[in-house]
Amino acid sequence: MADESPLETTTNQAEQEMKKKDIWEKARDLVYYAGVSTAATMFGLLTAGALAPMIGGALAIGGMVGGAIKRKSLYEIATTAMKEYSALNIVIYPMIWLGNVTYPILTQIGHYGAAALGATTGVGQAVGGVVARTGYALTAYSGAFVGAFGAAEHMVGNYMNPKGLWKSVSHNFVNRWKQVSLLMAPALSLTANYVHNLAIGIGNYSVSLPTFAVNAAPFSAAMKIWPPGEKKNEKAPAQNPYGMPSPAPA
Repeated sequence: MADESPLETTTNQAEQEMKKKDIWEKARDLVYYAGVSTAATMFGLLTAGALAPMIGGALAIGGMVGGAIKRKSLYEIATTAMKEYSALNIVIYPMIWLGNVTYPILTQIGHYGAAALGATTGVGQAVGGVVARTGYALTAYSGAFVGAFGAAEHMVGNYMNPKGLWKSVSHNFVNRWKQVSLLMAPALSLTANYVHNLAIGIGNYSVSLPTFAVNAAPFSAAMKIWPPGEKKNEKAPAQNPYGMPSPAPA
Protein backbone atom coordinates (compact mmCIF):
# COMPACT_ATOMS: atom_id res chain seq x y z
CA MET A 1 0.00 0.00 0.00
CA ALA A 2 1.50 3.32 -1.06
CA ASP A 3 2.08 6.08 1.44
CA GLU A 4 -0.20 9.11 1.32
CA SER A 5 1.10 12.03 -0.67
CA PRO A 6 1.77 15.32 1.14
CA LEU A 7 -1.31 16.77 -0.57
CA GLU A 8 -3.56 13.96 0.70
CA THR A 9 -2.12 14.29 4.21
CA THR A 10 -2.78 18.03 4.22
CA THR A 11 -6.33 17.51 2.94
CA ASN A 12 -7.11 14.91 5.63
CA GLN A 13 -5.75 17.18 8.33
CA ALA A 14 -7.86 20.07 7.05
CA GLU A 15 -10.99 17.89 7.07
CA GLN A 16 -10.31 16.78 10.63
CA GLU A 17 -9.81 20.37 11.73
CA MET A 18 -13.10 21.36 10.09
CA LYS A 19 -14.94 18.53 11.84
CA LYS A 20 -13.50 19.56 15.20
CA LYS A 21 -14.48 23.17 14.57
CA ASP A 22 -18.00 22.10 13.55
CA ILE A 23 -18.43 20.03 16.72
CA TRP A 24 -17.21 22.92 18.86
CA GLU A 25 -19.54 25.42 17.19
CA LYS A 26 -22.54 23.11 17.59
CA ALA A 27 -21.74 22.54 21.26
CA ARG A 28 -21.40 26.29 21.75
CA ASP A 29 -24.76 26.88 20.06
CA LEU A 30 -26.52 24.29 22.22
CA VAL A 31 -25.14 25.83 25.41
CA TYR A 32 -26.14 29.30 24.22
CA TYR A 33 -29.69 28.29 23.29
CA ALA A 34 -30.13 26.43 26.57
CA GLY A 35 -29.09 29.55 28.45
CA VAL A 36 -31.38 31.82 26.43
CA SER A 37 -34.27 29.38 26.90
CA THR A 38 -33.78 29.46 30.66
CA ALA A 39 -33.67 33.26 30.74
CA ALA A 40 -36.69 33.49 28.42
CA THR A 41 -38.65 31.12 30.66
CA MET A 42 -38.00 33.33 33.67
CA PHE A 43 -39.01 36.41 31.67
CA GLY A 44 -42.18 34.72 30.43
CA LEU A 45 -43.15 33.57 33.93
CA LEU A 46 -42.58 37.03 35.38
CA THR A 47 -44.57 38.84 32.70
CA ALA A 48 -47.28 36.40 31.57
CA GLY A 49 -47.24 33.63 34.16
CA ALA A 50 -47.37 29.92 33.32
CA LEU A 51 -49.14 30.77 30.06
CA ALA A 52 -45.83 31.70 28.41
CA PRO A 53 -43.88 28.44 28.89
CA MET A 54 -47.00 26.35 28.27
CA ILE A 55 -47.62 27.86 24.84
CA GLY A 56 -43.89 28.01 24.11
CA GLY A 57 -43.51 24.37 25.08
CA ALA A 58 -46.40 23.31 22.85
CA LEU A 59 -44.91 25.29 19.98
CA ALA A 60 -41.50 23.65 20.50
CA ILE A 61 -42.91 20.12 20.77
CA GLY A 62 -44.94 20.51 17.60
CA GLY A 63 -41.93 21.87 15.77
CA MET A 64 -39.80 18.94 16.92
CA VAL A 65 -42.38 16.49 15.61
CA GLY A 66 -42.54 18.30 12.28
CA GLY A 67 -38.75 18.47 12.08
CA ALA A 68 -38.48 14.75 12.73
CA ILE A 69 -41.03 14.02 10.00
CA LYS A 70 -38.96 16.14 7.61
CA ARG A 71 -35.87 14.19 8.74
CA LYS A 72 -33.98 17.18 10.03
CA SER A 73 -30.84 16.59 12.08
CA LEU A 74 -31.15 16.35 15.85
CA TYR A 75 -29.01 19.45 16.16
CA GLU A 76 -31.31 21.47 13.88
CA ILE A 77 -34.45 20.18 15.60
CA ALA A 78 -33.11 21.02 19.06
CA THR A 79 -31.78 24.48 18.25
CA THR A 80 -34.88 25.48 16.30
CA ALA A 81 -37.14 24.33 19.15
CA MET A 82 -35.18 26.30 21.75
CA LYS A 83 -35.05 29.37 19.52
CA GLU A 84 -38.79 29.40 18.87
CA TYR A 85 -39.59 28.61 22.51
CA SER A 86 -37.45 31.55 23.64
CA ALA A 87 -38.95 33.94 21.09
CA LEU A 88 -42.48 33.05 22.18
CA ASN A 89 -41.69 33.67 25.85
CA ILE A 90 -40.17 37.04 24.97
CA VAL A 91 -43.05 38.43 22.93
CA ILE A 92 -46.14 36.93 24.54
CA TYR A 93 -46.59 39.71 27.10
CA PRO A 94 -46.49 42.56 24.55
CA MET A 95 -49.07 40.70 22.48
CA ILE A 96 -51.29 40.19 25.52
CA TRP A 97 -51.04 43.92 26.17
CA LEU A 98 -51.90 44.69 22.54
CA GLY A 99 -54.98 42.50 22.75
CA ASN A 100 -56.10 44.06 26.02
CA VAL A 101 -55.87 47.52 24.45
CA THR A 102 -57.38 46.82 21.04
CA TYR A 103 -60.08 44.17 21.56
CA PRO A 104 -62.36 46.48 23.61
CA ILE A 105 -62.02 49.11 20.86
CA LEU A 106 -62.99 46.54 18.24
CA THR A 107 -65.97 45.56 20.38
CA GLN A 108 -67.27 49.14 20.29
CA ILE A 109 -66.63 49.38 16.55
CA GLY A 110 -68.61 46.17 16.06
CA HIS A 111 -71.48 47.55 18.13
CA TYR A 112 -71.60 50.77 16.11
CA GLY A 113 -71.37 48.84 12.86
CA ALA A 114 -74.24 46.57 13.85
CA ALA A 115 -76.34 49.55 14.88
CA ALA A 116 -75.61 51.25 11.57
CA LEU A 117 -76.89 48.16 9.80
CA GLY A 118 -80.13 48.29 11.75
CA ALA A 119 -79.39 46.03 14.72
CA THR A 120 -81.27 47.47 17.67
CA THR A 121 -81.03 44.60 20.14
CA GLY A 122 -78.18 43.58 22.41
CA VAL A 123 -77.83 40.30 20.53
CA GLY A 124 -77.28 42.05 17.22
CA GLN A 125 -74.68 44.35 18.70
CA ALA A 126 -72.95 41.41 20.38
CA VAL A 127 -72.73 39.65 17.02
CA GLY A 128 -71.21 42.80 15.57
CA GLY A 129 -68.55 42.74 18.29
CA VAL A 130 -67.74 39.10 17.58
CA VAL A 131 -67.36 39.77 13.87
CA ALA A 132 -65.14 42.81 14.44
CA ARG A 133 -62.85 41.11 16.98
CA THR A 134 -62.52 37.95 14.93
CA GLY A 135 -61.75 39.79 11.72
CA TYR A 136 -59.12 41.87 13.49
CA ALA A 137 -57.55 38.81 15.13
CA LEU A 138 -57.20 37.01 11.79
CA THR A 139 -55.63 40.01 10.05
CA ALA A 140 -53.93 42.91 11.84
CA TYR A 141 -53.32 41.17 15.18
CA SER A 142 -51.92 38.06 13.53
CA GLY A 143 -49.70 40.16 11.29
CA ALA A 144 -48.38 42.14 14.25
CA PHE A 145 -47.33 38.95 15.95
CA VAL A 146 -45.68 37.48 12.87
CA GLY A 147 -43.48 40.57 12.78
CA ALA A 148 -42.78 40.68 16.52
CA PHE A 149 -42.06 36.97 16.76
CA GLY A 150 -39.85 37.12 13.70
CA ALA A 151 -37.82 39.95 15.24
CA ALA A 152 -37.39 38.09 18.53
CA GLU A 153 -36.43 34.87 16.77
CA HIS A 154 -33.88 36.69 14.63
CA MET A 155 -32.26 38.26 17.69
CA VAL A 156 -32.11 34.95 19.54
CA GLY A 157 -30.79 33.10 16.49
CA ASN A 158 -28.08 35.69 15.84
CA TYR A 159 -26.63 35.96 19.33
CA MET A 160 -28.60 39.18 19.94
CA ASN A 161 -27.03 40.85 16.90
CA PRO A 162 -29.63 43.04 15.12
CA LYS A 163 -27.76 42.98 11.80
CA GLY A 164 -30.11 41.84 9.03
CA LEU A 165 -33.19 42.15 11.25
CA TRP A 166 -35.41 43.91 8.70
CA LYS A 167 -34.47 41.50 5.92
CA SER A 168 -35.19 38.51 8.13
CA VAL A 169 -38.57 39.79 9.33
CA SER A 170 -39.76 40.99 5.93
CA HIS A 171 -38.64 37.86 4.04
CA ASN A 172 -41.68 35.89 2.86
CA PHE A 173 -43.79 37.88 5.34
CA VAL A 174 -47.11 37.77 3.50
CA ASN A 175 -47.01 34.00 2.98
CA ARG A 176 -46.13 33.41 6.63
CA TRP A 177 -48.86 35.80 7.73
CA LYS A 178 -51.50 34.01 5.64
CA GLN A 179 -50.45 30.55 6.82
CA VAL A 180 -50.37 31.59 10.47
CA SER A 181 -53.82 33.17 10.19
CA LEU A 182 -55.17 30.03 8.54
CA LEU A 183 -53.62 27.39 10.81
CA MET A 184 -54.15 29.36 14.00
CA ALA A 185 -57.66 30.50 13.09
CA PRO A 186 -59.37 28.38 15.79
CA ALA A 187 -57.27 29.79 18.65
CA LEU A 188 -57.25 33.31 17.21
CA SER A 189 -61.04 33.36 16.87
CA LEU A 190 -61.70 31.85 20.29
CA THR A 191 -59.32 34.03 22.28
CA ALA A 192 -60.49 37.15 20.44
CA ASN A 193 -63.88 36.33 21.93
CA TYR A 194 -62.48 35.64 25.41
CA VAL A 195 -62.33 31.83 25.31
CA HIS A 196 -58.83 31.51 26.76
CA ASN A 197 -58.96 27.93 28.02
CA LEU A 198 -60.30 24.64 26.71
CA ALA A 199 -61.32 21.62 28.78
CA ILE A 200 -59.62 18.53 27.37
CA GLY A 201 -61.05 15.18 28.44
CA ILE A 202 -58.60 12.32 29.03
CA GLY A 203 -60.46 9.20 30.09
CA ASN A 204 -62.32 10.01 33.29
CA TYR A 205 -60.27 13.15 33.83
CA SER A 206 -60.51 16.62 32.42
CA VAL A 207 -57.76 19.23 32.23
CA SER A 208 -58.01 22.89 31.30
CA LEU A 209 -55.35 24.07 28.86
CA PRO A 210 -54.69 27.46 27.27
CA THR A 211 -56.48 27.67 23.94
CA PHE A 212 -53.31 28.65 22.12
CA ALA A 213 -51.34 25.79 23.66
CA VAL A 214 -53.86 23.32 22.24
CA ASN A 215 -53.54 24.85 18.76
CA ALA A 216 -49.80 25.57 18.93
CA ALA A 217 -48.46 22.01 18.66
CA PRO A 218 -50.27 20.95 15.45
CA PHE A 219 -49.72 24.43 14.03
CA SER A 220 -45.97 24.28 14.58
CA ALA A 221 -45.72 20.75 13.18
CA ALA A 222 -47.63 21.80 10.06
CA MET A 223 -45.39 24.84 9.57
CA LYS A 224 -42.37 22.56 9.52
CA ILE A 225 -43.92 19.97 7.21
CA TRP A 226 -45.49 22.50 4.84
CA PRO A 227 -43.45 25.71 5.20
CA PRO A 228 -44.94 28.91 3.79
CA GLY A 229 -44.39 29.20 0.04
CA GLU A 230 -41.52 31.23 -1.34
CA LYS A 231 -40.86 32.69 -4.76
CA LYS A 232 -38.75 30.57 -7.05
CA ASN A 233 -35.02 31.29 -6.99
CA GLU A 234 -35.50 33.48 -3.91
CA LYS A 235 -32.76 32.89 -1.39
CA ALA A 236 -33.85 32.99 2.22
CA PRO A 237 -31.81 34.98 4.75
CA ALA A 238 -29.94 33.25 7.55
CA GLN A 239 -32.99 33.49 9.78
CA ASN A 240 -36.41 32.61 8.42
CA PRO A 241 -38.75 33.10 11.38
CA TYR A 242 -42.47 32.76 11.54
CA GLY A 243 -44.87 33.71 14.25
CA MET A 244 -47.69 32.40 16.31
CA PRO A 245 -50.12 34.86 17.86
CA SER A 246 -50.61 34.85 21.59
CA PRO A 247 -53.87 35.29 23.46
CA ALA A 248 -55.12 38.45 25.09
CA PRO A 249 -56.95 37.67 28.32
CA ALA A 250 -60.21 39.34 29.21
